[in-house]
Amino acid sequence: MSKLKHLQKLTIWNNNLTAEGIAPLYELKRLKVLDIRQNSIEYISPKIKTLTGLSDLTLSSNPLSKLPVELRQLRAIHQLGLGDLPEMDWVSAFSIMENLPNLRRVGMYSMRLPNMPAGFDKLKQVEVFWMNSNSFDKNERARIKALLPNADVKFD
Repeated sequence: MSKLKHLQKLTIWNNNLTAEGIAPLYELKRLKVLDIRQNSIEYISPKIKTLTGLSDLTLSSNPLSKLPVELRQLRAIHQLGLGDLPEMDWVSAFSIMENLPNLRRVGMYSMRLPNMPAGFDKLKQVEVFWMNSNSFDKNERARIKALLPNADVKFD
C-alpha cells in the first residue's frame, strides 16, 4: 500500500471483496473517491474515519445492513452511493447522513421498500436524490418529494 499512498481515486467493482479484504484501503489517506460497489462487503470498519478527504463514496450492491457512525466524521463527503442495499437499516443510515454537512447527492436506487423509512426528511442539505428502480407508487413518490421540497428527487 505504501506505493499507493498518493492515490486519490479508487474504483473496485465486482471483485467479491469482503470487509477484511478492503482493510488496507483505510491506509490510503489521500483518497477522495472510493467506489467499492458490487462486492461482498458486510460491514464498513470504523477506520473509515481515517479517510478525512473522502468526498465521493459508493457502497452500493453490498450486503451491508448498517453504516458506521464514524462516517459522520467524514465532513468532506458530498456524494454517497447507497443503491441496492436491501438489508440496510435506513432509519440509522439517515441519522448518520443528516450529520454530513456537505452531502449534496445521494443514490438510493433499488431500495426494495414500499415506503420511505422515517428520517428521510432530515436530509435537508441534500440537493439531488437518485431513486430509480424503486417500487414506490405514485402517492408515495409525491409524499417523498413533499418531505424535501427543495431537493431534486429523481425516480426515473
